[in-house]
Amino acid sequence: MNNIVKYSYPAKNFQEALPIGNGRIGGMVYGDAKKDRVSLNESSFWAGNPKVDLTHGSTEIYNEARRLTLEGKYLDAQQLIDYNFTGDFAQRYLALANLNIETEIEEYSDYNRILDMEKGIQTVTFTSNNISYKREYFVSNPDDIMAIRLTAAQSQSIKISYNSVMQGIVSSFNDILIFKTIAPISVINYETSEGYDFYSELDEEKGMRAIAGVKIITDGSFEIKNNVIHANGSDIVLLVSTQTSYVDYKTHPYTNGKDEVALCLNGISSASKKAYDELKNTHIKDFTSLYNRTELSLDNDDSVLDTDCILKEQKDNSIYTILFNYGKYLTISASRKGGNAMNLQGIWNEKEFAPWNSDYHLNINAEMNYMPTLKLNLDECFEPYITLTKELTESGRIIAKEWFGIDGTIVNHVTDVWRLANPVGRHYYDSCIYAYFPVALGWMLQGLYERYEITGDESFLKDTFYPLVEEFAETLIKLLYTDENGKMYLSPATSPENKYMWDDKVTCSVGKFSEMFNAITRDVFRMASITADKLNIPDKAKKYAEYKENIMPTLIGSDGRILEWDREVVERDVNHRHVSHLYALHPLKEITPYDTPELAQAAAKSLNVRGDEGSGWCIAWKANMWARLFDGNRALKLLDNQLNPVDSTFDVIKLFGGGTYPNLFCAHPPFQIDGNFGFTSAILEMLVQCNGNDLYILPALPDKWTNGHIKGIRINNGATVDIKWENSKATDIKILPEELSKNFNIIIK
Repeated sequence: MNNIVKYSYPAKNFQEALPIGNGRIGGMVYGDAKKDRVSLNESSFWAGNPKVDLTHGSTEIYNEARRLTLEGKYLDAQQLIDYNFTGDFAQRYLALANLNIETEIEEYSDYNRILDMEKGIQTVTFTSNNISYKREYFVSNPDDIMAIRLTAAQSQSIKISYNSVMQGIVSSFNDILIFKTIAPISVINYETSEGYDFYSELDEEKGMRAIAGVKIITDGSFEIKNNVIHANGSDIVLLVSTQTSYVDYKTHPYTNGKDEVALCLNGISSASKKAYDELKNTHIKDFTSLYNRTELSLDNDDSVLDTDCILKEQKDNSIYTILFNYGKYLTISASRKGGNAMNLQGIWNEKEFAPWNSDYHLNINAEMNYMPTLKLNLDECFEPYITLTKELTESGRIIAKEWFGIDGTIVNHVTDVWRLANPVGRHYYDSCIYAYFPVALGWMLQGLYERYEITGDESFLKDTFYPLVEEFAETLIKLLYTDENGKMYLSPATSPENKYMWDDKVTCSVGKFSEMFNAITRDVFRMASITADKLNIPDKAKKYAEYKENIMPTLIGSDGRILEWDREVVERDVNHRHVSHLYALHPLKEITPYDTPELAQAAAKSLNVRGDEGSGWCIAWKANMWARLFDGNRALKLLDNQLNPVDSTFDVIKLFGGGTYPNLFCAHPPFQIDGNFGFTSAILEMLVQCNGNDLYILPALPDKWTNGHIKGIRINNGATVDIKWENSKATDIKILPEELSKNFNIIIK
């Protein structure tokens, strides 16, 4: 049952609805028997159009902020960045439309709503007036279509219509009902999440066009009247497509965009030539081929209760395997080749103004979305993240030149489908705390290097990774400051979204250096040096290795904790949700209990002081960190905190008290999907860790998981590992292909 998510009631709101998707088309299914709703998304449908902000930053301002910082005038430097070195905000990810399915059913019973995560299919079944009804929903990647089938023991009458939070027009073309809209330019106050839409009559100032189309196929009859499909029949199939005019981040989507109407109509036409069962079977074959590559089983994880009851009661291990599989299901559904990388809500959004724009945050959130992907052997799902990194490297060249005064590439905290790279904030006080993050590409490159380590793909290393890491390494060299002791660091520096007390009343977010900036910088030079060596470029390998050794190391304060900034400070919030100063522990493997025990002890003390509470994704990140410290029980305690049930009606921004909504979406709150992937990643870290050729088996197995197995987990050099354990001891370890097993030093914890 751990592949099944099920409920005995229809969804009342977004936090109870269940997602379907193929990486490009997304849908949230409510499953109401009387008036069903599927909210529709398309992964490229964003506000705005291509634009580079050159009006709010300058080389002179950056150099002055650097001078002030190096003189110890940190608050002055912060305020200079706040007011003079922050520019336009990112555009926002948009809802497209709701597809409404209205019936004449009044009373019903025996209701069940089920998501089969293995097959990627949702079903709704119920009985009304002794007549049985069944509905199926899925989005096919091979056929690029959403399919919905409504069957009944006798003929049923339905009405199909659209509504949307977007301004749009409903019309019909032959037998297809169409909703068309044009995206606005979003103008938003990031501090308050309030904004407005700007629409222009000038083509060059317009956003992208978008369309949703639905075709009905029935064994009965239908007609389109007043922009509503009226149909009857015992077997009714709906084929749904969404498309936009988006081409890429550089092309204007209105004046030079794709023909979204033709794409939509052609997609529906192509799918309609196939029988429903053919579409369904093709979809299942595709979905299960990815989903079944890995498997997790724990003792006592076979509950038959409804999922909301399992979440609330947590009497056995069922919830862990369900959430592990849910992360896998969401990855396959939201990130496929040809779609955009997963944003803060994956690909699912039904709001006019989603929390945090549903954009990309690059100081952990976008990276966390892809933490488990490669280990789950879902390399195909990683492709959009590679594309995002490559395109940001391109757009970041303008920011490096025009804002920082160097040749290179620099990307900061927030981006969008247009690959925005400047520090955002529009001169708001205290915007530096999140906006100024010029090392973002370093974290993204860490994920790409991990892909090389796991897959052993030499052509990827040479043709894709090395050009990217070399360019960013050379960028960092131009930004480095060398102190009187010969140590190098980037200055000014922040520790994302955290700050300290400047005096009794005023806070500050800038330091001479920060541990996160230093850790990312060290890692960039490490990756660049190793890669250059593998590619037989010895001069570059030596150069980057020397830089890596000269970057400021991780420092421990007088209280035994890792220093977050360049000196000991009075913290504004000792329980702050970000644990950026522990980046060297996770996702890096620079701090480990076996190689750097003193730093590992300092990291543990830092985590203890931060505490075990926080927003949803924050709890997941700390669970990963405790797993890296080989403390499985503490990692599980964090996961249990993340499983705190959050009422589905609670949908306001709250920085603490995260948990899980009834539909298993991570509650920051509100909904933020990265916590789901962080949860899956933490379980992987608890059961398997691979550092070079050292393979740690059950390194952080909690006492509660006495027996179980995990299969198909990707480790390094293209190998996978299967592990079975009984009475908390590994009983069977299998590395495939077998010829690679000799390459690993197996360490059983």
